[in-house]
Amino acid sequence: MCQTRSQDQVEDPAGPIRIAARMYNNSNQGYFPSLQLQVSAGNKAAPQPVTNGTILGALHFVGYDGASWSDVIATGIEVKTTQNWSTSAHGAYMFFKTTANNTTAEAERMRIDQNGYIGINTTAPGSQLDVKGTLRLSGASSGYVGFAPADAAGATVYTLPNADGTSGQLLTTNGSGLLRWSSAPASTDITSTLITNQNFVGTYETAVAGEAIVFGDVLYLDFATNKWNKAKANAFATTPVQRMALETIAANASGKMLIEGFIRNDAWSFGAAAVYLSSGSPGAITTTQPSTPGDQVQRVGIAFNTNKLHFKPSLDVREL
Repeated sequence: MCQTRSQDQVEDPAGPIRIAARMYNNSNQGYFPSLQLQVSAGNKAAPQPVTNGTILGALHFVGYDGASWSDVIATGIEVKTTQNWSTSAHGAYMFFKTTANNTTAEAERMRIDQNGYIGINTTAPGSQLDVKGTLRLSGASSGYVGFAPADAAGATVYTLPNADGTSGQLLTTNGSGLLRWSSAPASTDITSTLITNQNFVGTYETAVAGEAIVFGDVLYLDFATNKWNKAKANAFATTPVQRMALETIAANASGKMLIEGFIRNDAWSFGAAAVYLSSGSPGAITTTQPSTPGDQVQRVGIAFNTNKLHFKPSLDVREL
């Protein structure tokens, strides 16, 4: 038999107030101390099922603020239904509220949703643990490591490898969120790579040519067509050089273009000197700096052999 007793308040205790429930001889009986907060729709004579959004119970913490026992419920724990209840549907979530210093307004800080998802600083957790903002891991003695998403973070879920990598490996992605350990790119000996004509080491892309070009032509981007054409130093509109052709490419066709790197072309005959965009033939380069008024002076690289060039075009272009 269960007996109940209610009391509105206890004032001026001789010592701390403690509420305790104690049971004896409880083993294997299926009974244990519990605190139940019960609510229904309807009335005592005809209770009805609670509906979605009903607060099932709350534990609030209120103090005297110097003027009154505030009725503002600002810090506590509440449980609220997430569906209309029936004999087979009892969905509910629990949330925790606190009040920031120098305010009286409550704010939800954490939620355990009806599906078990835990949200911190979010009222709609989308996974087992959903943190909106920075996640900080503090060191055992000092300092911390923090992780923060971009403000507009997209919707990427990263899957970690199932084991640690080996020393020197890099963590890479397959472009779909699957992370794996990969060996670092090996260093390249450019001397052994550039032993044949029209070879290169470096970064390149595949892009569209606006006119017919050949290996070694230096190129500028025509923004109107978004195509690459042969550059020439005697006009501002045909600069700056940003690419070099790595193969013969027909007009309006795609081909490889060097962005930066080392390249060999036996058609060149350089000294060990800076190399500039030529004001003569379109797409040509030279170790002679342009000198005609109106020419655009742009260094596109450094020759380290008669037929080898470190192609690294400067975007510092000046007009004579």
